[in-house]
Amino acid sequence: GGRGRYRIYNGYGYRPIGWGLGGWGLGSLIYNSGYLRYSNPYFVNPGASIYNYSQPITVIYNGAANVPASDVNTSDQVLKNAVAAFQQNDFDAAIDMTNKGIMLYPDDAVLHEFRALVLFAQQDYQQSAATIHSVLAVGPGWDWTTLSSMYSSVPVYTEQLRTLESFTKANPQDAASHFLLAYHYMSCGYPESAAVHLRQVVRLIPNDRVAADLLKMILPPEPGETLPTNAAQQTTRELPPGVVHVAPESLVGVWKATRADGSIFDLVLTNDAGFTWKFAPRDQASQEFGGTYSVEVEENLLVLERRDGGSLIAEITPMEEGKFNFRVLGAGDEDPGLDFSR
Repeated sequence: GGRGRYRIYNGYGYRPIGWGLGGWGLGSLIYNSGYLRYSNPYFVNPGASIYNYSQPITVIYNGAANVPASDVNTSDQVLKNAVAAFQQNDFDAAIDMTNKGIMLYPDDAVLHEFRALVLFAQQDYQQSAATIHSVLAVGPGWDWTTLSSMYSSVPVYTEQLRTLESFTKANPQDAASHFLLAYHYMSCGYPESAAVHLRQVVRLIPNDRVAADLLKMILPPEPGETLPTNAAQQTTRELPPGVVHVAPESLVGVWKATRADGSIFDLVLTNDAGFTWKFAPRDQASQEFGGTYSVEVEENLLVLERRDGGSLIAEITPMEEGKFNFRVLGAGDEDPGLDFSR
């Protein structure tokens, strides 16, 4: 099923198993920490939506804190009822049940992914793309086994997929339909076909970072090309010449960093391996979360494990006394990181 798609991998974060890719090793925190700005180019009418898809979904992990078993069972029951309506081709009832379920359980990524599927069946490709984009920002989509289990028969799905293909062919400038088609090709196990449409998305919407990251994950490198690795794939990393190993005890304390856009970050690291991360985007209320941290001394990595699931893994480069650079793995070569000081 859709739950339990994440498992601990190499001690760093969570690795998705739905699509067999390691690219989501950072979990949702690379966006939900304020470190990277998330942008959903397909979410166009917030006022009419049941959920704000301008933000990535906060994924529920197996065994995550603060999720009572009764709640999980209830959200599963919502999904079960909605799937039953969906398999009877009663898409209106299915979307109604799913929307109500999301309002009750907004952090259930499985309900959001099913919502995208119902909208796809209804040929509302814009809304479907907006929904699945927010899901894919933090984890992989369903594999074929899970996706096909939502349908009464494979031919029903195939017909809906052919309709989307026809729409995309007739509307080559419609980035949302290309993104949605790429998602379906990935779920069906055709990454090469997905890459064709992701290339088109990146051409039409250069700032769609999720599409660009997906493309990097599924494309084999060209001869002589080295694509960026990410935390879930990377097990060892040699430090550049001249960089000293960070001393874990030197990181204990209260740290602050700012960005040119006015964002403010506060990081507190305690002696007992606890941390608090607080961030305030310019002109917005501050947000914070906490958990435990560890330091991989050999590779100068600081691993922040959030209490409610997810992680941030960053390269730490000591600077002059009382300062260090914090650069999240997988954020891209162009990322300068955050310069924290006491």
